Amino acid sequence: MTRESVNNAKVLYRLSFDRSEVERAQEIYFLSSKLQQVMNNPTIPYEKKADILEKIFSKAGISEKLVKFFQVMCKHNESCEMKDIFKEYYRYSDKMKKIIRAQFFCTSSVTAKEEEKAKELLSEKYSGYTIDWKKTVDDTLLGGYIVKVGNIEYDKSYRNRLRQLEEKLTGR
Repeated sequence: MTRESVNNAKVLYRLSFDRSEVERAQEIYFLSSKLQQVMNNPTIPYEKKADILEKIFSKAGISEKLVKFFQVMCKHNESCEMKDIFKEYYRYSDKMKKIIRAQFFCTSSVTAKEEEKAKELLSEKYSGYTIDWKKTVDDTLLGGYIVKVGNIEYDKSYRNRLRQLEEKLTGR
């Protein structure tokens, strides 16, 4: 990810769009690979690209201000960075709003007590943050759970405990 992508994502955040509108614009922008090819093609004049963006986004009800953002990215030849810009926008937005996005992997037989324990673990680690919780069933865990927050993983699964026991017994 380039420094420009990070800066552009922060600009996008500071323009104060509703997150759902940004998500919708992202969805539309990446719906067709042809649109991205046109926006990244240096032989196509900027005016033509700006007109295409205006027509596509206005039909979808995207605000004029957000359309202008896309046009500026295009004008400065940064439309090839849009994936990184969106990724950084969501990360930065969550950071500014003190939101932690967590994935909770568990077996289908997870108990309410285990789920509550996992939530307490995150509440202690990320005090003052709102936790957005996404639950996924994975019966290969054999029991227990795994919580992932970004690149950090809290593995309390039986599968992991069995692996640790095996390593201990075999001396690996």
